[in-house]
Amino acid sequence: LRAGLPEVVAGADRLNRTVRWVHAGEVPNIASLLKGGELLLTTGLGLGARPAEQRAFVRRLADRSIAALVVELGPRFGRLPASIVDAARAAGLPLVQLHREVP
Repeated sequence: LRAGLPEVVAGADRLNRTVRWVHAGEVPNIASLLKGGELLLTTGLGLGARPAEQRAFVRRLADRSIAALVVELGPRFGRLPASIVDAARAAGLPLVQLHREVP
């Protein structure tokens, strides 16, 4: 992840969570596949286009008790929308943005 120039934008006080599994996914219903403790990597394709969809996506992940959400900035998001950042902060979910593509 270091190669992606990570920046913690929410939940820095909860970065000590245990990561049970690393999962990459781009589908809107990814939360239903998670059991808790996952580090979810995404480019944001499944996060929705509207702020309400984005907030709901983050809430569903938090409800599944994932360890953290990592979003690679790029074609989908040049910067993370406030709706995603605010939802992660409200849920206490660690949110990391990667400033560079990680192959």
